[in-house]
Amino acid sequence: MKSSKHAVALLTAALLLRLLPVYVSGAPYSTDVWPLIRVTERLLKDPGAKIWLDELFDGYNNRWPGAPLSVAVVSAATSISPVQAYTVLMPVVLALAVYLLLAALLHRLGTPGSPARLAAAYLLLAPSLLVFTSACLKEVYAYPLMLVALAAPLLGSKREWLVVMCLLGAAMPLVHHLATLATVAFLASAFAWGKYLELLYRQGSSVGYGRLAAASIVLLLGFAVYYVTYGGGGLGPRVEFYDLVMYLAYALPVYAIAFLTQKRS
Repeated sequence: MKSSKHAVALLTAALLLRLLPVYVSGAPYSTDVWPLIRVTERLLKDPGAKIWLDELFDGYNNRWPGAPLSVAVVSAATSISPVQAYTVLMPVVLALAVYLLLAALLHRLGTPGSPARLAAAYLLLAPSLLVFTSACLKEVYAYPLMLVALAAPLLGSKREWLVVMCLLGAAMPLVHHLATLATVAFLASAFAWGKYLELLYRQGSSVGYGRLAAASIVLLLGFAVYYVTYGGGGLGPRVEFYDLVMYLAYALPVYAIAFLTQKRS
């Protein structure tokens, strides 16, 4: 009971603190949110504007339009301004969604209810995440979708998880490119690591690692189709060899620590 009260208190603090930057500054805290606001304002001002016409927008954010389109619908439905939607309403809604999804995921994976809620609330109070998610950026909008993508192959029943992944494969690329690829990488690495441990300890697992592989493929195919047909035209940077080296520099120590701390049965 005490843990539940603590979780509620932490969650309330996390939600209120996300409003502090805009309250103190009087303006959206993140500079990255301004281009999204302009796209949404243009859509509200001219509902007939085609989102794929680069000459009407900035040629980048309109090619990953999940957040601007959603906020335009919210603004039209609630009559609040795009600025208020991006800096007040959506950060609270998205943080609450992350909390509920993460707490449910931890609970389904074996963590008792109160500790799961407490852990999810603590995550929302992480300083860097707290500041970064004080505005509805594309990445922030993608966080709840990432959690659904991670939970579906592990917890979904029968073919429901595959339906969810197909929907995410169509939706996530519209929201943010790197968030989609990060989710693919996490699912694929979880599959590879899990199978490696199974072979190492010669033990089976209740986790459906095949689902993790299939989920990463579905999501990657969805991203590839969208990137080639439309999204990639607005993405200037390209992945180079140096980027892969930096990824390995970060990834290998993490996996090495996980390997060295595994207890052999």
